[in-house]
Formats: sequence, structure tokens, C-alpha cells
Amino acid sequence: MWFPSSAWIINFIVVCIGILFFGYKYFTRKFDYWKVRGVRGPKPVPFFGSLYEVATLKITLSDLIKKLYNENDGDYFGIFVFDKPVLVIKSPKLIKDILIKNYDIFADRSVYAGNHHEYISKFVFFQKDPYWKHTRKKLSSLFTVSMTKTFFNELESISQRFVEYLKSTSSTVDAKFVASHFTTEMMARCFYATDPRCFDSSISLYRQNVHRIFEFSLRNAFVQSSYFLRQSMAKFLRLEFIQQDVIQYFRETFISAMRSRTGYSGKPLNMVDMVNDLQNNRSEAEFERELYISNSVLLLLAGQETTSSVIAYALYELALHPDIQNKLRNEVKDNYEMYNGFTYEGIQKNKYLEMVINETMRKYAVLPVLDRIAAADYKIEGKDLVIEKGMTVFIPLFAIMRDANYFENPEKFDPERFVSNNFNTNGLTFFPFGEGQKTCIGKRLGLLAVSLCLSNILMEFNVHRCSATPNPVEFEPKSLVLQSKCGLPLNFTPLL
Repeated sequence: MWFPSSAWIINFIVVCIGILFFGYKYFTRKFDYWKVRGVRGPKPVPFFGSLYEVATLKITLSDLIKKLYNENDGDYFGIFVFDKPVLVIKSPKLIKDILIKNYDIFADRSVYAGNHHEYISKFVFFQKDPYWKHTRKKLSSLFTVSMTKTFFNELESISQRFVEYLKSTSSTVDAKFVASHFTTEMMARCFYATDPRCFDSSISLYRQNVHRIFEFSLRNAFVQSSYFLRQSMAKFLRLEFIQQDVIQYFRETFISAMRSRTGYSGKPLNMVDMVNDLQNNRSEAEFERELYISNSVLLLLAGQETTSSVIAYALYELALHPDIQNKLRNEVKDNYEMYNGFTYEGIQKNKYLEMVINETMRKYAVLPVLDRIAAADYKIEGKDLVIEKGMTVFIPLFAIMRDANYFENPEKFDPERFVSNNFNTNGLTFFPFGEGQKTCIGKRLGLLAVSLCLSNILMEFNVHRCSATPNPVEFEPKSLVLQSKCGLPLNFTPLL
């Protein structure tokens, strides 16, 4: 048996110490960046920067940024995402300047574009200009007001089936779990013209693949955090944001639906019909078939979690506040009777419903931050600080919409604060869908889906808390988006 000599052991220890030393020097080489520029911020931790608590799963990114936001006064503060300096913007005026006034400088997101991947590189959310502008223009034709109206009957039908599904389950259910059923059904029928059987006991192949995208796993956590926070790692390792076989499944589902509905000549009923119409009326060069097919996966990715979260958190707050629930139910019932059912025009008249949804999106911003990267040096007006070309800025969506300077008693769920919509008069403080040219493309469709889902539920159920309902909600640190650590269990009691 071979035993290492003392010289070998000493050499090994020296090499390890050397690796640690040079690794330490490399990862801390920029840690004086904010200090020498006079920018406040937390003291960074070697290898982790400002994200030690996030990386060790002690706290969500939303909660961490909010804590630092409250601890650091001024228009901005500096953090380190591992070894990379990032400027977090607090000033509503500066946020507006970045997202709108100086959009040309801050046009791109910092998220990795997935350039090595044939399909992910076509995802509009990941693209940089000028590719983003080209793709966005193509996709915008699918999300006009008239096209959103096209989805109304399908969404209403899904909402009604969702209510029947709730009636068939036990009275206590996880609001987030069942809301995900609703949005999966919605995405499948509206985007893929397919039946995912979300309200059946069986689990279809479609649902299995949706679950693989959104389930928590070490693989998903590592890849997704790399794309958003450690782009060089994603690029070096050629990581796939969504597994290849999952993307291929949804591509084939969309292509199959296009083929099966090729002969349909009526008014478009779903995105497949709309894309077929575009294909029939444009040359192959103008059409760019793969752009639409690939982005059908991106639209599923973007819409599934956000829409289901708004529905679930709205139901949660309505359960905690029966007075608000009753007031909203009365408005929904009055509107239903006035229009002899739910109609597109009628839903737009539900102002208190709009206020409840806005307050839900304010209190529970699904994304912790919006990110932008500077395309050129940018001197902040009235300050000595220059945002250097290539630097990432974070806009703290979750934190600013819980700032008592802009929203009185921000932890309170109070739809009445939206009686007058004057939050963005001197800058941006309420912008759950983003703002400027990169405003969420599916905003209208998402709001319509949430409105119809909540309206149908309130017509049939009283929603109230149970013994397992958390209060307050503790957020899951394993997730980049805002999820409850223990779900949102609620009681759904049919109205007499």
C-alpha cells in the first residue's frame, strides 16, 4: 500500500493554499469598487459578494434586496453579485429615466441571451437589441386589443370548468396549486390549441412537461440563477435554460397544432390560428416560422408563474379580508346581472376588481428586480457617479412597491389606495409589468385571465382561511420568483 511522503503532503497543502489565495484575490479584486466612488452598500463576502444569504438559502432575493433597500438611504446603493458590482436604483425619477427617457442606453437586460442554443436564443425575453426589437415587433401582432378579445370566450369557458373542478375537490386546497392548474389549462388552449386535461385526475404529458419547467430541482436552480445572476457561468458551461427534450416537446406540440388547424378558415380562436394566418398571408422570409414556434415556449414560461401567483395571492388576501371579499363579490354580481353574464366590456367596468388586482401585484411582486445593462457610460443627473458601459443596474420591484414613502402602511392589503392612480406622477413607483418599451407583452391577456378567474370563483364560493393558512406569508428562498414556503391553503365553501 502506498503512503504519501511528508514532502508530497506539504506540496499538496501549499498548492491548495495557493489556489485558495489566488481564488480569494480574484473574487475580491473589485470589492472596493463602490467604496472608492463613495457609493453606500453592504460589505461584500468573499466568493458570494452581497448574496451570501441568498446563496445559502437563508433568504429570498426579494427579501434581501428589500432589507438592503431599507438600510441604505439615497437614490441608489451598490451591491456585488458574486464579484460583479451592480447598482440598485431607489429614486423613482432615476428609474423612469432608465426605463423610459434613456431607454436607448439601457435597452438590454443583463440576463444571458443563450446564444449557443438554437431555440433559446430566439426567446424575446433573453434577446438583446437589435434582435429583441425585431422579435418584439413580430410578436406584438399576436397581443393587440382585438386579439385579446378573441381569447375571451375560451378564458371564460376555462374559468367555468375551473369552478366545477374546485367543487369536486375537498374544501381545503392550496390556492397556488389549483391556480397553476388554471394557468396551465389557459396556456395550453390559448397558445397551443391543445387540451392538457388539467381538471382531470390523470396527469397528461403536457402537464408533466410544464411541471419539469417550474419544479424546484438543483439543476433548475443552478441554471436559472446562472442565467440571471452569473451570466459568464451560463455561457462558459453552455447551460440550457430549459432542457432540450422539454423544449422539443412544446415545439412539436405547436407544430402539430398548426398542421391540424391548417384548414380552419374562420376567426382565429387561439395563437396557433393567428400564426397560421400570418403564414398564409406572408412570404416565407417575412414569416419566420421558427421565431413564433420558439417563443410559444417563452410565452408559456413568462405567463404561467406570474398569472397563477397573482390569482393565488389575491385569493389569499380576500380570505384574510372578508369585508374586501364581500365588496368585490357584490361588484362582480352587479356587473354579471347588468351584462347578462360575463362579457369583455363588462369585465373592464369592474373598477374595484381592478383595484384588488393592482394591490395584489403591488404587495406580491413576482420578480424581485428588473435588470438592465448600460450600453454606454451614463452620468446620473445631479450626481458625480457614472454608470459605466457594461454595468448592470437592478430596479428593486418588490422593495419599491413596499416602500412606506410611496405606499402608506405598505404591509397592509388596501385596494382603496388605487382609487386614484397617481403613483407614477413624479417617477415610477408602481410598475408590476415593467415600463417603457419592454413592458410585458402579455399584460392585457394576463389581466383578463386573472379577472375572469377571480370573478367566477367569487360568484360560486366564499374563500376563507383555514388552520394551515400562513399569516404572514414566509417566502421560499429556493425560488427566484415569489413563492410561499408552505403554499397557500384556503377553504372554498360553495355559496348557498
